Amino acid sequence: MALSMVSGYMQFPPQYRELVAPLERFIPSAEQEAFKEAHILVAGCGRIGNPVAEMSVRHGAENIVVADPDTVDNSNLSGQRYSIDQVGRNKAQMTARNLRNINPVSPEKEIIISDGISFRVVKEASTSGIRSVKEGITYENVGRLVAESDIIVDGIDIRALDVMYELHRVAAEQRKPVIVGYDMAGTALVAIYRYDLEEMEPLNGELTAETIEVFKEVRRRYELGDISEANFMNFVNACLKGPISPLDVPTEQIEELLTRVGGERTPQLGTTATMISALVVETIRAIVSGKEVNDKIVVDSATLVLRRKGNFIKKLGLLLRLLPKLEGDKRNMKELLDKIPPN
Repeated sequence: MALSMVSGYMQFPPQYRELVAPLERFIPSAEQEAFKEAHILVAGCGRIGNPVAEMSVRHGAENIVVADPDTVDNSNLSGQRYSIDQVGRNKAQMTARNLRNINPVSPEKEIIISDGISFRVVKEASTSGIRSVKEGITYENVGRLVAESDIIVDGIDIRALDVMYELHRVAAEQRKPVIVGYDMAGTALVAIYRYDLEEMEPLNGELTAETIEVFKEVRRRYELGDISEANFMNFVNACLKGPISPLDVPTEQIEELLTRVGGERTPQLGTTATMISALVVETIRAIVSGKEVNDKIVVDSATLVLRRKGNFIKKLGLLLRLLPKLEGDKRNMKELLDKIPPN
């Protein structure tokens, strides 16, 4: 859609202008235009990607690709922006549908073909608009999807560490920034990898190619039934420390980790998912506008809300119990693998 300038202020089309009208007092029009035109790849439509995609489109983003192979479950409804009638359906497709219900941006473009006498309108797939990839991020499509994007949001399920690593590897190779969200009870953590500004290893070396090869073997043994789900998830959690400092982990999350039954998924709070989406959208807006951003953002809602802060001595004691447990889980997995004969 064409834009015009009136008295030095960029004028958006009427429908779009009404959508973003509340932002005008705070967001310069050139900055809003950069956000509107940015191509955003949302990898994973779960508790991170789905709220981020919705928050992005509500704030004026019009070029969003959402990718996820999973289906909506009843347990997703507390923190992800789905409705009961979407349970059982593909997350990427349902996310895209919900986004278009907010701003009906078509993933197609119309081309007029004329012979000088008559004309016809042909619809052709476009790399713009709101699009869904129901296969999720794969080794086959990751290069193309990253190439078509300006910025990437990594919300890939931790059970697919190899795909997550590949997304970051390709993004680093193509020099595209990646934003990752982590929710820990009431704490929202956002990590930003500026592959566009400097050369760095995927995930800044927090995961390595060697670890991913071990992960693939662990997952294969799990799928064959040689390894329990508890052992598999313990290994994944031990690998995925990422940018999370032990001091960033809230006390209630440490307690949950210490009492968690192996194989259970990390519980999610919808309020934390909403905080992450707000932080990610502001980060995207800043990056595409050429502003400097922090490498890591941490917001602990309980600390901000409660008058009486948590006991640091108690937290330190819990951490001293948790860290050896995680290292032990990783060590036990290696020993278990060594004992299982190759198939």
